[in-house]
Amino acid sequence: MKPELPFKRQEVDAEALGHLISARVVEMLEPIVRRLVWDAIGEQFGQPVPEKSKEEKQELLVGMYLHTLNDGKINWQGHITAVEGDTVFVQLFSWLTGAPTNVETLTKDYVLGPDVRLYSSRDAWIERGDRGK
Repeated sequence: MKPELPFKRQEVDAEALGHLISARVVEMLEPIVRRLVWDAIGEQFGQPVPEKSKEEKQELLVGMYLHTLNDGKINWQGHITAVEGDTVFVQLFSWLTGAPTNVETLTKDYVLGPDVRLYSSRDAWIERGDRGK
């Protein structure tokens, strides 16, 4: 003989229960997500992003990949290896073999201008270069 439960068994609406659980999970994760977003982009509730120093900005360019454009078509492909003042050192790569060729210097204004596409990852740089646009 089964013991009698002190409460009545009720049918549970699975969809409603799912929504309730989802809402609770969102409620629990919201502060964590807000903190991650704050750490990632430096803004929360309209507060300004702290200005980076000149050295920090230069460091951000180092390691990025680029394509220079000529009449809207990709011309050079390279990897930024160093920044000294207004000079950006770029290791260029062969279109035929992909092997490193020579190192060119470009001005920072040119690199940050409309005739250069910057990529933070090698994969994105290669994909865009393969498309040739």
